[in-house]
Amino acid sequence: MDIGNLNNQSESAGVDIIDLLKQNSSVLPKRYKLMDLIDKSEKTSTFLVRDTITTRRIAVKILSKEKQDTLTQDEFSREAQIVAILEHPNIIPVHDISIDPDKSLFYTMKLLDGQSLSTILNKLRYKDPIYQKDYSLNLLLQYFLKVCEGVRFSHSKKVLNLDLNTSSIQVGKLGEIYIKNWTQARFLGGNKALGSNTVHNLMIKNPIKDKTISGKLGFLAPEQVEDPMGSDYWTERTDIFSLGAILYNILTLTIPFKGQDDEQTLKNTVNCEYKSIAENTNWLNIDDLILITEKAMQKDPIKRYATVKYFMEDLSRFIRGEETNVNPDKGLKRILRTFHKSPVH
Repeated sequence: MDIGNLNNQSESAGVDIIDLLKQNSSVLPKRYKLMDLIDKSEKTSTFLVRDTITTRRIAVKILSKEKQDTLTQDEFSREAQIVAILEHPNIIPVHDISIDPDKSLFYTMKLLDGQSLSTILNKLRYKDPIYQKDYSLNLLLQYFLKVCEGVRFSHSKKVLNLDLNTSSIQVGKLGEIYIKNWTQARFLGGNKALGSNTVHNLMIKNPIKDKTISGKLGFLAPEQVEDPMGSDYWTERTDIFSLGAILYNILTLTIPFKGQDDEQTLKNTVNCEYKSIAENTNWLNIDDLILITEKAMQKDPIKRYATVKYFMEDLSRFIRGEETNVNPDKGLKRILRTFHKSPVH
Protein backbone atom coordinates (compact mmCIF):
# COMPACT_ATOMS: atom_id res chain seq x y z
CA MET A 1 0.00 0.00 0.00
CA ASP A 2 2.15 2.78 -1.33
CA ILE A 3 0.82 6.21 -0.36
CA GLY A 4 2.58 7.74 -3.34
CA ASN A 5 0.63 5.55 -5.75
CA LEU A 6 -2.85 6.09 -4.34
CA ASN A 7 -4.13 8.26 -7.16
CA ASN A 8 -2.74 5.98 -9.87
CA GLN A 9 -4.23 2.91 -8.21
CA SER A 10 -7.60 4.60 -7.87
CA GLU A 11 -7.67 5.64 -11.52
CA SER A 12 -6.61 2.21 -12.74
CA ALA A 13 -9.24 0.43 -10.67
CA GLY A 14 -11.85 1.24 -13.32
CA VAL A 15 -14.58 2.03 -10.79
CA ASP A 16 -16.44 5.12 -9.64
CA ILE A 17 -14.33 6.05 -6.62
CA ILE A 18 -16.82 8.54 -5.18
CA ASP A 19 -19.65 6.03 -5.43
CA LEU A 20 -17.51 3.31 -3.84
CA LEU A 21 -16.61 5.60 -0.95
CA LYS A 22 -20.28 6.41 -0.36
CA GLN A 23 -21.28 2.74 -0.45
CA ASN A 24 -18.72 1.77 2.19
CA SER A 25 -18.83 4.79 4.47
CA SER A 26 -21.79 3.34 6.40
CA VAL A 27 -19.95 0.06 6.99
CA LEU A 28 -17.34 1.56 9.28
CA PRO A 29 -17.66 3.07 12.75
CA LYS A 30 -17.91 6.89 12.70
CA ARG A 31 -14.33 7.27 13.93
CA TYR A 32 -13.06 6.16 10.50
CA LYS A 33 -13.28 8.60 7.59
CA LEU A 34 -12.79 7.09 4.12
CA MET A 35 -10.36 9.16 2.03
CA ASP A 36 -9.38 7.19 -1.07
CA LEU A 37 -9.32 3.77 -2.70
CA ILE A 38 -6.05 1.86 -2.46
CA ASP A 39 -7.00 -1.41 -4.11
CA LYS A 40 -10.05 -3.37 -5.23
CA SER A 41 -10.43 -7.08 -5.92
CA GLU A 42 -13.44 -9.18 -6.83
CA LYS A 43 -14.52 -9.58 -3.21
CA THR A 44 -12.86 -6.81 -1.22
CA SER A 45 -11.92 -3.14 -1.31
CA THR A 46 -9.01 -1.56 0.55
CA PHE A 47 -9.24 2.12 1.43
CA LEU A 48 -7.09 4.88 2.84
CA VAL A 49 -8.80 5.93 6.07
CA ARG A 50 -8.26 8.65 8.67
CA ASP A 51 -8.86 7.62 12.26
CA THR A 52 -10.50 10.74 13.72
CA ILE A 53 -9.58 9.75 17.27
CA THR A 54 -5.86 9.07 16.79
CA THR A 55 -5.66 11.33 13.66
CA ARG A 56 -3.43 8.76 11.95
CA ARG A 57 -3.93 7.49 8.42
CA ILE A 58 -4.43 3.76 8.13
CA ALA A 59 -5.74 1.20 5.64
CA VAL A 60 -9.02 -0.69 5.92
CA LYS A 61 -10.00 -3.82 4.02
CA ILE A 62 -13.76 -4.28 3.61
CA LEU A 63 -15.70 -7.25 2.28
CA SER A 64 -17.95 -6.09 -0.56
CA LYS A 65 -21.66 -6.14 0.32
CA GLU A 66 -22.60 -8.07 -2.82
CA LYS A 67 -20.12 -10.82 -1.89
CA GLN A 68 -21.36 -11.47 1.63
CA ASP A 69 -22.53 -15.07 1.25
CA THR A 70 -21.79 -17.38 4.17
CA LEU A 71 -18.75 -19.03 2.60
CA THR A 72 -17.13 -15.72 1.64
CA GLN A 73 -17.88 -14.27 5.07
CA ASP A 74 -16.18 -17.25 6.70
CA GLU A 75 -13.14 -16.91 4.43
CA PHE A 76 -12.79 -13.20 5.11
CA SER A 77 -13.24 -13.69 8.86
CA ARG A 78 -10.53 -16.36 8.97
CA GLU A 79 -8.16 -14.16 6.97
CA ALA A 80 -8.72 -11.25 9.36
CA GLN A 81 -8.25 -13.43 12.42
CA ILE A 82 -5.07 -15.00 11.08
CA VAL A 83 -3.48 -11.63 10.29
CA ALA A 84 -4.53 -10.35 13.72
CA ILE A 85 -2.73 -13.16 15.60
CA LEU A 86 0.50 -12.73 13.63
CA GLU A 87 2.03 -9.89 15.65
CA HIS A 88 5.56 -9.61 14.26
CA PRO A 89 7.76 -6.72 13.04
CA ASN A 90 7.83 -8.17 9.52
CA ILE A 91 4.10 -8.84 9.16
CA ILE A 92 1.64 -6.04 8.43
CA PRO A 93 0.08 -4.96 11.76
CA VAL A 94 -3.70 -5.14 12.25
CA HIS A 95 -5.30 -2.43 14.45
CA ASP A 96 -9.01 -3.19 14.54
CA ILE A 97 -11.26 -6.00 13.35
CA SER A 98 -15.00 -6.52 12.89
CA ILE A 99 -16.26 -9.95 11.86
CA ASP A 100 -19.93 -9.65 12.78
CA PRO A 101 -21.85 -10.68 9.60
CA ASP A 102 -24.96 -8.83 10.85
CA LYS A 103 -23.06 -5.55 10.98
CA SER A 104 -19.87 -5.31 8.96
CA LEU A 105 -16.82 -7.28 7.95
CA PHE A 106 -13.58 -5.29 7.88
CA TYR A 107 -10.18 -4.93 9.45
CA THR A 108 -7.86 -1.95 9.71
CA MET A 109 -4.10 -2.13 9.38
CA LYS A 110 -0.95 -0.07 9.08
CA LEU A 111 -0.77 2.09 5.97
CA LEU A 112 2.52 1.11 4.36
CA ASP A 113 4.85 3.53 2.61
CA GLY A 114 7.75 2.65 0.32
CA GLN A 115 7.49 0.15 -2.52
CA SER A 116 7.21 -3.55 -3.18
CA LEU A 117 10.26 -5.76 -3.54
CA SER A 118 8.94 -6.55 -7.03
CA THR A 119 9.24 -2.87 -8.00
CA ILE A 120 12.84 -2.73 -6.75
CA LEU A 121 13.85 -5.87 -8.66
CA ASN A 122 12.20 -4.62 -11.85
CA LYS A 123 14.14 -1.35 -11.56
CA LEU A 124 17.36 -3.36 -11.17
CA ARG A 125 16.44 -5.56 -14.12
CA TYR A 126 16.17 -2.50 -16.34
CA LYS A 127 19.42 -1.13 -14.91
CA ASP A 128 18.05 1.97 -13.21
CA PRO A 129 21.28 3.72 -12.07
CA ILE A 130 19.78 5.01 -8.81
CA TYR A 131 18.55 1.56 -7.82
CA GLN A 132 21.81 -0.07 -8.86
CA LYS A 133 23.61 2.32 -6.52
CA ASP A 134 21.18 1.93 -3.61
CA TYR A 135 20.49 -1.81 -3.64
CA SER A 136 23.49 -4.11 -3.22
CA LEU A 137 23.20 -7.88 -3.04
CA ASN A 138 23.98 -7.74 0.67
CA LEU A 139 21.09 -5.31 1.28
CA LEU A 140 18.66 -7.42 -0.73
CA LEU A 141 19.71 -10.51 1.23
CA GLN A 142 19.19 -8.64 4.51
CA TYR A 143 15.67 -7.76 3.33
CA PHE A 144 15.12 -11.40 2.43
CA LEU A 145 16.23 -12.57 5.88
CA LYS A 146 13.57 -10.30 7.41
CA VAL A 147 10.96 -11.91 5.17
CA CYS A 148 12.18 -15.29 6.41
CA GLU A 149 11.85 -14.09 10.00
CA GLY A 150 8.20 -13.23 9.38
CA VAL A 151 7.51 -16.59 7.77
CA ARG A 152 9.36 -18.41 10.54
CA PHE A 153 7.12 -16.67 13.07
CA SER A 154 3.93 -17.54 11.18
CA HIS A 155 5.04 -21.17 11.07
CA SER A 156 5.55 -21.08 14.85
CA LYS A 157 1.85 -20.15 15.01
CA LYS A 158 1.02 -23.06 12.66
CA VAL A 159 0.09 -20.67 9.83
CA LEU A 160 1.15 -21.18 6.21
CA ASN A 161 1.13 -18.15 3.92
CA LEU A 162 0.90 -20.09 0.61
CA ASP A 163 1.28 -16.99 -1.58
CA LEU A 164 4.74 -15.60 -0.85
CA ASN A 165 6.06 -13.52 -3.75
CA THR A 166 7.97 -10.31 -4.37
CA SER A 167 4.77 -8.28 -4.93
CA SER A 168 3.48 -9.19 -1.46
CA ILE A 169 6.63 -7.88 0.27
CA GLN A 170 6.73 -4.17 1.07
CA VAL A 171 10.01 -2.31 1.61
CA GLY A 172 9.42 0.80 3.70
CA LYS A 173 11.24 4.09 3.19
CA LEU A 174 13.41 3.34 6.23
CA GLY A 175 14.09 -0.25 5.21
CA GLU A 176 11.21 -1.83 7.13
CA ILE A 177 10.05 -5.13 5.64
CA TYR A 178 6.44 -6.32 5.74
CA ILE A 179 4.70 -9.40 4.37
CA LYS A 180 1.40 -7.79 3.45
CA ASN A 181 -0.64 -10.50 1.74
CA TRP A 182 -2.26 -13.32 3.75
CA THR A 183 -5.32 -13.92 1.58
CA GLN A 184 -4.39 -17.54 0.85
CA ALA A 185 -3.21 -18.34 4.38
CA ARG A 186 -4.32 -21.46 6.19
CA PHE A 187 -3.58 -23.20 9.43
CA LEU A 188 -1.15 -26.07 9.12
CA GLY A 189 -3.20 -29.23 8.73
CA GLY A 190 -6.33 -27.30 7.75
CA ASN A 191 -8.40 -28.63 4.90
CA LYS A 192 -8.36 -25.57 2.66
CA ALA A 193 -6.88 -22.15 2.04
CA LEU A 194 -8.75 -19.09 3.22
CA GLY A 195 -9.68 -17.66 -0.12
CA SER A 196 -9.21 -17.60 -3.86
CA ASN A 197 -9.62 -13.95 -4.79
CA THR A 198 -6.17 -13.02 -6.10
CA VAL A 199 -5.81 -11.54 -9.53
CA HIS A 200 -3.84 -14.57 -10.64
CA ASN A 201 -6.59 -17.16 -10.18
CA LEU A 202 -7.42 -18.96 -13.40
CA MET A 203 -8.88 -22.12 -14.79
CA ILE A 204 -6.34 -24.27 -16.62
CA LYS A 205 -6.63 -27.42 -18.70
CA ASN A 206 -4.22 -30.27 -19.40
CA PRO A 207 -1.84 -31.45 -18.08
CA ILE A 208 -3.30 -30.54 -14.69
CA LYS A 209 -6.99 -30.91 -15.60
CA ASP A 210 -9.56 -28.24 -14.85
CA LYS A 211 -8.63 -26.75 -11.50
CA THR A 212 -8.62 -23.31 -9.92
CA ILE A 213 -5.09 -22.21 -9.00
CA SER A 214 -4.83 -19.61 -6.25
CA GLY A 215 -1.74 -17.49 -5.82
CA LYS A 216 0.93 -15.61 -7.76
CA LEU A 217 2.05 -17.70 -10.71
CA GLY A 218 5.78 -18.35 -10.89
CA PHE A 219 6.22 -18.48 -7.11
CA LEU A 220 3.94 -21.39 -6.20
CA ALA A 221 5.34 -24.77 -5.18
CA PRO A 222 4.68 -27.72 -7.52
CA GLU A 223 2.36 -29.35 -4.98
CA GLN A 224 0.14 -26.26 -4.95
CA VAL A 225 -0.43 -26.60 -8.69
CA GLU A 226 -0.80 -30.39 -8.66
CA ASP A 227 -3.23 -30.30 -5.72
CA PRO A 228 -4.71 -26.77 -5.54
CA MET A 229 -7.43 -27.77 -3.06
CA GLY A 230 -4.87 -28.53 -0.39
CA SER A 231 -3.28 -31.70 0.92
CA ASP A 232 -1.52 -33.16 3.90
CA TYR A 233 1.78 -32.50 2.16
CA TRP A 234 1.19 -28.76 2.09
CA THR A 235 3.60 -28.01 4.93
CA GLU A 236 6.18 -25.43 5.98
CA ARG A 237 8.27 -26.71 3.07
CA THR A 238 5.62 -25.38 0.68
CA ASP A 239 6.32 -21.84 1.90
CA ILE A 240 10.06 -22.59 1.84
CA PHE A 241 9.80 -23.36 -1.87
CA SER A 242 8.20 -19.94 -2.47
CA LEU A 243 10.96 -18.31 -0.42
CA GLY A 244 13.44 -20.05 -2.71
CA ALA A 245 11.58 -18.64 -5.72
CA ILE A 246 11.85 -15.14 -4.24
CA LEU A 247 15.59 -15.65 -3.75
CA TYR A 248 15.81 -16.84 -7.37
CA ASN A 249 14.06 -13.61 -8.41
CA ILE A 250 16.61 -11.59 -6.43
CA LEU A 251 19.56 -13.38 -8.03
CA THR A 252 18.36 -13.44 -11.64
CA LEU A 253 15.87 -10.53 -11.65
CA THR A 254 13.41 -12.88 -13.39
CA ILE A 255 10.48 -14.99 -12.19
CA PRO A 256 11.66 -18.63 -12.07
CA PHE A 257 8.90 -20.47 -13.93
CA LYS A 258 7.72 -17.71 -16.26
CA GLY A 259 6.48 -19.14 -19.55
CA GLN A 260 5.01 -17.69 -22.73
CA ASP A 261 1.56 -17.93 -21.16
CA ASP A 262 -0.05 -18.97 -17.87
CA GLU A 263 -0.45 -22.59 -18.89
CA GLN A 264 3.25 -22.89 -19.75
CA THR A 265 4.16 -21.25 -16.45
CA LEU A 266 2.10 -23.87 -14.63
CA LYS A 267 3.69 -26.71 -16.61
CA ASN A 268 7.13 -25.35 -15.73
CA THR A 269 6.10 -25.18 -12.07
CA VAL A 270 4.83 -28.77 -11.97
CA ASN A 271 8.02 -30.01 -13.66
CA CYS A 272 10.17 -27.62 -11.59
CA GLU A 273 11.88 -26.39 -14.74
CA TYR A 274 13.62 -23.04 -14.52
CA LYS A 275 16.56 -21.37 -16.23
CA SER A 276 19.99 -21.85 -14.71
CA ILE A 277 20.74 -19.27 -12.02
CA ALA A 278 24.48 -19.32 -12.82
CA GLU A 279 23.78 -18.46 -16.46
CA ASN A 280 21.27 -15.72 -15.67
CA THR A 281 22.81 -13.69 -12.85
CA ASN A 282 25.15 -10.71 -12.79
CA TRP A 283 26.12 -11.22 -9.15
CA LEU A 284 29.63 -12.62 -8.64
CA ASN A 285 30.98 -15.32 -6.29
CA ILE A 286 27.59 -16.74 -5.34
CA ASP A 287 28.12 -20.47 -5.98
CA ASP A 288 26.98 -21.48 -2.50
CA LEU A 289 24.05 -19.04 -2.67
CA ILE A 290 22.92 -20.73 -5.88
CA LEU A 291 23.03 -24.11 -4.13
CA ILE A 292 21.04 -22.71 -1.20
CA THR A 293 18.38 -21.44 -3.61
CA GLU A 294 18.24 -24.72 -5.51
CA LYS A 295 17.86 -26.71 -2.30
CA ALA A 296 14.89 -24.58 -1.24
CA MET A 297 13.35 -25.10 -4.70
CA GLN A 298 13.59 -28.88 -4.90
CA LYS A 299 10.52 -30.47 -6.51
CA ASP A 300 10.41 -33.12 -3.78
CA PRO A 301 9.47 -31.33 -0.52
CA ILE A 302 11.55 -33.82 1.51
CA LYS A 303 14.71 -32.58 -0.24
CA ARG A 304 14.08 -28.94 0.68
CA TYR A 305 15.16 -27.28 3.91
CA ALA A 306 13.08 -28.78 6.70
CA THR A 307 12.44 -25.44 8.39
CA VAL A 308 12.88 -21.75 7.67
CA LYS A 309 15.41 -21.69 10.50
CA TYR A 310 17.75 -24.07 8.66
CA PHE A 311 17.28 -22.08 5.46
CA MET A 312 18.20 -18.86 7.27
CA GLU A 313 21.22 -20.45 8.95
CA ASP A 314 22.74 -21.43 5.61
CA LEU A 315 21.97 -18.04 4.10
CA SER A 316 23.50 -16.22 7.09
CA ARG A 317 26.62 -18.39 6.85
CA PHE A 318 26.99 -17.43 3.20
CA ILE A 319 26.56 -13.72 3.95
CA ARG A 320 29.29 -13.93 6.61
CA GLY A 321 31.61 -15.76 4.22
CA GLU A 322 31.47 -18.99 6.24
CA GLU A 323 31.11 -22.62 5.25
CA THR A 324 27.53 -23.57 4.37
CA ASN A 325 25.71 -26.77 5.25
CA VAL A 326 24.53 -27.19 1.67
CA ASN A 327 28.13 -27.22 0.41
CA PRO A 328 30.61 -28.17 3.17
CA ASP A 329 34.23 -27.14 2.61
CA LYS A 330 36.66 -29.83 1.59
CA GLY A 331 40.41 -29.99 1.04
CA LEU A 332 42.01 -26.76 -0.19
CA LYS A 333 38.76 -24.82 0.06
CA ARG A 334 38.59 -25.51 3.82
CA ILE A 335 42.21 -24.47 4.30
CA LEU A 336 41.77 -21.24 2.33
CA ARG A 337 38.61 -20.30 4.24
CA THR A 338 40.50 -20.69 7.52
CA PHE A 339 42.71 -17.77 6.52
CA HIS A 340 40.29 -15.68 4.48
CA LYS A 341 36.55 -15.14 4.69
CA SER A 342 34.71 -13.12 2.04
CA PRO A 343 31.52 -11.59 3.47
CA VAL A 344 28.94 -10.40 0.95
CA HIS A 345 28.98 -6.66 0.19
